[in-house]
Parts: sequence; structure tokens; C-alpha cells
Amino acid sequence: MRVRVRVRVRVRVRAPVRSPFNPESSLSSQLSPLCDDLKSMALLDHENLDVYHCSIEFLTLALRLVADLPRGERELRDQLKRAAMSVPLNIAEGSGKPATANRARFYAIARGSAMECGALVDVCRVAGFLTSADAEDAKLLLGRIVAMLTRMCRG
Repeated sequence: MRVRVRVRVRVRVRAPVRSPFNPESSLSSQLSPLCDDLKSMALLDHENLDVYHCSIEFLTLALRLVADLPRGERELRDQLKRAAMSVPLNIAEGSGKPATANRARFYAIARGSAMECGALVDVCRVAGFLTSADAEDAKLLLGRIVAMLTRMCRG
């Protein structure tokens, strides 16, 4: 009696995940590699938009903030992360839409998420998780993002 045995071996090699976010370094030092990477690659439509770059800058600021939140503030952390990520994602999705009405709809969603981020920054400041100076910097950046998105919604 002959028995055939087949053996399959799968080997997966995973490259170490390189996180672009480091809460210890400055915002400009974190953004400069991103900008250098973008310059070396062919740019997509949304990467040419100033509002997209500002929203990425705010996302970096928000990720730094949530890293410093106390352990018991999971809901606030999740809400701020989701709202901050929603802004550049909706800008990118909207810029890929061929119809003006569709683009405006996604830009309006991004604008709403930016407004929500402003309220979350206020909550963090009132709760004592954010200094007034940091809150003011975040609100200035969000004000610029909202202003640009407002004009883009009218498109």
C-alpha cells in the first residue's frame, strides 16, 4: 500500500511597520518626510490641494493630543481620531468625483467633521487636557480648513 502525503509550507515575512507618527517630535519634523515622499511620487488630485495638507497637519496634531489623553477618556479619544481622519479622507474622496455636486457633498462632509473637531478641541481644553495656547493653534488651523472647504462647497 502506497500513501501519498503532500505538505505545503507557507512562510510569511513581514516587514516592520514604520509609523509616521511620533508624539515626541515636532510637527514640522513629522511633516517634512511626508512632503518629501509626496514630491518624489506622482501626485493624486487631492495632494495638490492646500486644504488637504492642512487637514493632514491637523490630523498629526490630533493624534499627538489623543496620545496624551488619560486612559479613561476612550470615547473622547475615539471621537477625535475619527473626526480628524474624516476630514482628509472626505477631501480625497471628493476630489476624485467627476461631478461638481458630488465633490461639493464630500467637501461639505469634510467641513462638518472639521467643525466637530473644533468642538472636540474645546471639550479637551475645558476638561484640562489641552492648554489654551495649543487649543488656539488647533482652532486657527481648523478655521483655515473650514474657510477653504466652505469655498469649495460652493464650487
